[in-house]
Amino acid sequence: MIMCMSFWSLWQRSELRAGVEIAVATPGRFIDHLQQGNTSLSRISYVVLDEADRMLDMGFEPQIREVSVRVIL
Repeated sequence: MIMCMSFWSLWQRSELRAGVEIAVATPGRFIDHLQQGNTSLSRISYVVLDEADRMLDMGFEPQIREVSVRVIL
């Protein structure tokens, strides 16, 4: 498991590139890692959006959509 935060980014990058079972991140931080090529959603089994209703209320719909379109069904 890895928690993606703004600090420790070099460590996060290497851990994500090596592969992790669980990644916990805000939508924005996760998108940053996707765009940098540190990880992909090609082998993902589950996506959990904790408190998605609050994220939508706070204006995170574009970020939620960007992550969700990257999930291969």
